[in-house]
Amino acid sequence: EGSQSTTQREDGCIAALRDGAGIEVIDPGRYAGATRAQAQEAAENLIAATPSFDAVFCPNEPTTFGMLLALRSRGLAGKVRFVGFDSSEAAVEGMRAGHVQGIVVQNPIRMGRLGVEAALDHLAGRPVAAVIDTGAMLVTPSNMDSQEARDLLSPDLKALLGG
Repeated sequence: EGSQSTTQREDGCIAALRDGAGIEVIDPGRYAGATRAQAQEAAENLIAATPSFDAVFCPNEPTTFGMLLALRSRGLAGKVRFVGFDSSEAAVEGMRAGHVQGIVVQNPIRMGRLGVEAALDHLAGRPVAAVIDTGAMLVTPSNMDSQEARDLLSPDLKALLGG
């Protein structure tokens, strides 16, 4: 709660869903806590309060993992469409099992490089764009084994960082 990036992810998802015909957004913006355990408890409570739904979106890794556990515990994993944000071994395993239909991932290496380049440009007096798109990818079961997706889901940090 209070994280600008998470709030913007939620706002963008809700705006896109509300533009869809026949889509009802249920309980948007519910704070699920900062940990996986808190997120699972919040997800269990949400599912109990809303027993009929077709899809779920979670805007960060803890809520994605917590919802995955809650869906599994209620026998709903794979029966509702589920898209999460940020990669983890559990989310990737959930996708392989058919319980997660998509994971939105960013490229932290590119984000870091572009951030340092922008800082250097600023220090040198060169103009810096107000917004720098660092990119994102929707990884799905159909593209999760591509090299691009594998590099984002589980980057080889030793090779990237020279260690």
